[in-house]
Amino acid sequence: MTFAFSAFPDGAGVMAEVARVLRPGGVVALVDACLPSDGNWAGVQLARLWENCGDFMRDEAGLMRGASLEIVERKGFGAFNSIRLTVGRKS
Repeated sequence: MTFAFSAFPDGAGVMAEVARVLRPGGVVALVDACLPSDGNWAGVQLARLWENCGDFMRDEAGLMRGASLEIVERKGFGAFNSIRLTVGRKS
């Protein structure tokens, strides 16, 4: 999923459904806007702007773990580290 997950109000529900339809060994990769893990000012301001436009900034890795997915990779990149790749795998 690319830049869609932050638009869903029920992140936990969406992640549970993603985990449900994944086959064992299946992988989900999310690329979405985020609060930068280093807390840099510009990245935080971008995240707040996205929130003001209706997006939801959340911990995708935490939601994946909550849906019993193993985190394979988590990496911030892009302008001011405000984009994140999170990859989860179903056992």
